[in-house]
Amino acid sequence: MNVKKQIFKGTLYAVVAGCMWGISGIFGQLFFRDYHGSPLWITSTRLTIAGIILLAMSFSRDHKRFFDVWKSKKNMPTLFLYVFGGVFSVQYFYYVAIQLSNSATATILQYTAPVFIMLYLLIFQRQVPKPKSVLFVILAMIGVFFVDYGRKYQTFINQSPSPCNRTSRWCSCCYLLNHPSAIIR
Repeated sequence: MNVKKQIFKGTLYAVVAGCMWGISGIFGQLFFRDYHGSPLWITSTRLTIAGIILLAMSFSRDHKRFFDVWKSKKNMPTLFLYVFGGVFSVQYFYYVAIQLSNSATATILQYTAPVFIMLYLLIFQRQVPKPKSVLFVILAMIGVFFVDYGRKYQTFINQSPSPCNRTSRWCSCCYLLNHPSAIIR
C-alpha cells in the first residue's frame, strides 16, 4: 500500500473514531437521562463487549501467540497501568462528566487532552512541537474559551464536571503515553 493511501486510511479512521466517540457520548447522555444508568455500568459493559470482540479477533488471527503477552511478569504493571489508568479511567470519567453536565461539554473538554500530552513531551522528553501543532492547540484553547465564556458574565459550560474532565484528560495522557505497543506486538 502506498504512503498516500495509508495516510488517507489513517485520517479516515481518526475522523470516524472521533465521530463515534462523540456519538457514544450522546447515547450515554440519553442512557443516563432516560434509564438512570451509572457510568460504571456503561463503561464496564462497553469495555467487556469490546474486549471479547478484540480477543476473539486476536485469537482467530494467531492463536499460537495469543497468551504471549502474559509470559513475562515484567509486562504486567505496564498492562495494568494502561488498562486501568488509561482505557478504563478515560471512559469512566468521561461518562461521569456527561452524567454531571452533558455530552457536548464533556466531549469539548475531553478533546483538550492533547495540550497536556504536548506539554508532557516538551517538558520531560524535550520534544519541541511542530508550529502547526502549537497553532492547533492555541485554536482549540480559544474555542474552548469562547464556548465557556462566550458572553460577558455568562458561561455556557456547566462547571460541575470540571474535576471529572480534568481526571479524564490526565487519564488520556496516561493512556496515550503509556501505550504498551512493544509488549502487544
